[in-house]
Amino acid sequence: MIVVLRRLRNAFTSLKGRLALVVAVSFVPAIISIVRDHSTRENLEFAEAIHTAELSAQLAAESVEGRFEAARQVLVALSQGSVLQEGDRAACEAQLASFLSKYPRFLNLSLGLPDGTLFASALPFKPPLDISDRSHFKRVMETRDFAVGDFSISRVTGKPTVICAIPISSQGKIKRILFVSLDLQLLSPQAKRLPLFVGENLTLVDALGNVLVSTRGGDGAPGGLAPDRWPFPVTVESFRHGERLYAVAPVHTRPPSNLRVIVDSGMDGLFQNAQWRFYQNMGWLVFFLFWWRRLCVDAWGGFLSPVMWRVF
Repeated sequence: MIVVLRRLRNAFTSLKGRLALVVAVSFVPAIISIVRDHSTRENLEFAEAIHTAELSAQLAAESVEGRFEAARQVLVALSQGSVLQEGDRAACEAQLASFLSKYPRFLNLSLGLPDGTLFASALPFKPPLDISDRSHFKRVMETRDFAVGDFSISRVTGKPTVICAIPISSQGKIKRILFVSLDLQLLSPQAKRLPLFVGENLTLVDALGNVLVSTRGGDGAPGGLAPDRWPFPVTVESFRHGERLYAVAPVHTRPPSNLRVIVDSGMDGLFQNAQWRFYQNMGWLVFFLFWWRRLCVDAWGGFLSPVMWRVF
């Protein structure tokens, strides 16, 4: 026992022994620093990914807003004509067909009455046709202003569409309603040309969660349901769901339509830089641990050599 205590005293009173002890103590803050650095870098990379997704969602929402604003301006311009305000069905349909030929990005142009019946259409239909149950008709009658409907299958064309409407009023009373049907199948290729980052997907959904436009294939077809109940944000919001990162941005229309743009991206490779830095730091730590082991063997001799060899 006395021999062991003497070796222990000599081990920690020599210069190499004290140096080995100092190095051993310094490993603790080094490990803490490496772990904290890894956590900080992961948080920074996650914040950067959130910022990127929110930026993409906001830019995409502004682009979609521009398309609905263009539809509103077309409706305002067309509603000023006297034919659509007071003309008979034949005259209105002739003018609507002429206008539709000039705007091929629209699916149809039509004219309705306040009682919920379709009065005229650029494309042929079989009257009487009731549209009083459609969201775009209800909203334009409630707001007496430009309105955007939800996803629907057109009763004239049989194709998926979103219909925008504007009232034609006289002396404060709605006389007719002008409708424009947006071609969702045409909007999807246009959505793919939006400035998205690599690996991002864009989905435009209505108030009911119906997919209007998507850059996905298969499950992103118009009319499908979004995979979750998305929030109705006033500004851009982002969150993590499973292994994907989502950013949701509102599409501002007048009046509000609760349309939302969802941009999602995978988490694969998100923390790649932070992980590489962590492995690099741990590699240096292991290198110094082996150096410290050699220093301990030289300083403490046979007292701790068997233990050091088993541990390291």
